[in-house]
Amino acid sequence: MKLTHPLIVQCNNCARQLEVYADIECVCSEERSMGAELTYESVIDDVCPNCGNNIRIQLTVWEYPICSVNYQEEKCSGAEIIEGPEYNPFDYDDDLF
Repeated sequence: MKLTHPLIVQCNNCARQLEVYADIECVCSEERSMGAELTYESVIDDVCPNCGNNIRIQLTVWEYPICSVNYQEEKCSGAEIIEGPEYNPFDYDDDLF
């Protein structure tokens, strides 16, 4: 699964806005009544290039049924998410099937 565009975050220290790109990997698969539920995760540890503030972003998304985003969760420290993620469940790095 991939993001349709980069995240836009604003540093909590200097207010600079940054584009953040994320690789999202499948970390879990569980069989349910309509097929597999897939869990994807990405953890981004970065530093603001303007002030050196540590920024950590954790993205988690659940796909169920296949090709349908069921739920998503974003956690961010050191910055605020200004423009959140949109996921493309039809775009995979690896062949899962």
